[in-house]
Amino acid sequence: MEKTTSELVQFFVDKVQRGEITFDKVRPELMSRGMAEDEIKIIVHRVDEELQNQLLSGQKSSPQLIVVGIIISAIGAILTIALHSGLFSSIRSYVALFGYIPIVAGIAMIFVSLKRKNRNGARTFGSRMQDEK
Repeated sequence: MEKTTSELVQFFVDKVQRGEITFDKVRPELMSRGMAEDEIKIIVHRVDEELQNQLLSGQKSSPQLIVVGIIISAIGAILTIALHSGLFSSIRSYVALFGYIPIVAGIAMIFVSLKRKNRNGARTFGSRMQDEK
């Protein structure tokens, strides 16, 4: 009996989660079953979407992410100020640009958590996408 697309998606999600296969092996396994390329594309996309939804649901809550973002930004600001003030005179000036990376990462974490916090309704990764089959 042929499995439906939804059953195949759940089958491969379960296999990846149990560690029986890695995500990159889903496409070759579907190809070995002789499935059409367009159907393989849909299944791989939906497996990826489901795995990401489960990964996102396990992330830290918004208030914790805001605090982590603030801490990372503060560390980046301190590092940048220290590098530009000459505290580390042995480090060349172009290395000082790396102090901006934690600042940007921290601010991005804050924005993402605020967006998640202000989101109306529980949307999941890819919920904007139309349901295929």
